[in-house]
Amino acid sequence: MSYFNNGSSIEVLEENNYYPFGLKHEGYNALAGNSAYQYKYNGKELQETGMYDYGARFYMPDIGRWGVVDPLSEKGHNFSPYNYAINNPIRFIDPDGLWIGIIDEGNRYRYSNGQTQQQIDGKWQAIDKNVQLSDNVVAIVAGLQALENGGDAGRDLVSYFDNDKHDVNIMYDKGNTGEAGYKQSDPIKIDPKERTKTPTAFDLKESPFFVSLGHELGHKRDENNYLLSGNWFGVSRGEIFASHIENMIRAENGLLLRSSYTTNPKIFGGLDLQTVLIDCAGNSLYYNQFGKALENVSIDDRSNAARSVYGTTDSSILKRRYNYYDNIKRTNKK
Repeated sequence: MSYFNNGSSIEVLEENNYYPFGLKHEGYNALAGNSAYQYKYNGKELQETGMYDYGARFYMPDIGRWGVVDPLSEKGHNFSPYNYAINNPIRFIDPDGLWIGIIDEGNRYRYSNGQTQQQIDGKWQAIDKNVQLSDNVVAIVAGLQALENGGDAGRDLVSYFDNDKHDVNIMYDKGNTGEAGYKQSDPIKIDPKERTKTPTAFDLKESPFFVSLGHELGHKRDENNYLLSGNWFGVSRGEIFASHIENMIRAENGLLLRSSYTTNPKIFGGLDLQTVLIDCAGNSLYYNQFGKALENVSIDDRSNAARSVYGTTDSSILKRRYNYYDNIKRTNKK
């Protein structure tokens, strides 16, 4: 339902009620004017043709069918490639089917198996050399490829989304250093040209784009949905998880580890005691030697980790913790 405050009262501009497959009820939906807001059934944009734009394909709610063959139809041979939500929209919803989608100023692409693809006649096809891609799309694809080529952690992260089970959209957003949103369905908003300086054991270092992208993908990889969790020693569980993924990526690419989530400009290296992540030996404060998240972390452990990064003589190394360098050496042996 859409409202308008005319100064003296609240006026109903439009009321939308739908049949299960998305066709709008007729005869009693109030309409006081032409609404410019066209995002209606399932939050999808209604086109002039009467079809909904689902990103990867268009949907016709009057007959409950896609306008083209579902590009993922080979995954369900028992159903028509044109049907919507397995003919049961009460129980199921239908994803965009983009897998790793790349969105740049209205243009949509898909990254799969190292290729950049576009949809032609309902089918995703590799883009040939004659198609001119924007610098933003080229940079995002290069970031995904750098993650895959860097080692096991980056490769596993990209592979998590490069299938029909988990979707993620990466959207170019000018000036944004990286934002995953508050819901798993939100797109990653990022500008490949932007760089953030990250605290390390030696100094504030500019993060390569693929590392920043890996951090945001880490948020989307978080199956416990820690994005909305509260703080733990000044840093949320969601950021602890994403920073854990980031440090695995850093280690396998020979980069300095991120020592804390936030930055304290008064301390050399930018380390923030409240959000410290590792000790000086590359041991995680929040993950045990088996890579499992700890339920509790003591103040002494946090203090020891910070002092070891500072280089003070009264510090001690964390025990029975996940070591980023040691684990990378084991998993990436040729």
